[in-house]
Amino acid sequence: MTHIDKELIIANLREVFDPEISINIYDLGLIYDIKINKADQWVEITHTLTSAFCPFADQIVDDIKKAGYAPGVLNVEVVTTFDPPFTMDSVSEETKMIMGWYDATNKPTEIYRHSWPFKVIFFGYWILRSPYTKQTINISRM
Repeated sequence: MTHIDKELIIANLREVFDPEISINIYDLGLIYDIKINKADQWVEITHTLTSAFCPFADQIVDDIKKAGYAPGVLNVEVVTTFDPPFTMDSVSEETKMIMGWYDATNKPTEIYRHSWPFKVIFFGYWILRSPYTKQTINISRM
């Protein structure tokens, strides 16, 4: 049975960055699970994306697959899921601090545009939340 180093796979995943916000996907909380089958020498990595409409999804999935090929791994399977969906709760505390995603109350940074009837929350991409309908619209950077 071959030894497969999970810590090396995690280190490799920390070299995979979300191109839109330049944060590695592991510290961003996009990696949900890493399963290792040492007998068959395969790795299964379950992850999510910040948005189901991520324009870099294919690139991120390819990079995750490459990151899974540590010494001794013959096959890597990447599983993309949106259950549970990505939230700021997934982001490591250290990453939130580095990115300045906290305000004085330790909540995600909220930016108010007084001329708009929307609350705008920024965490890697923009979200418009209508105060009237409570609907949320994810949009790319303005």
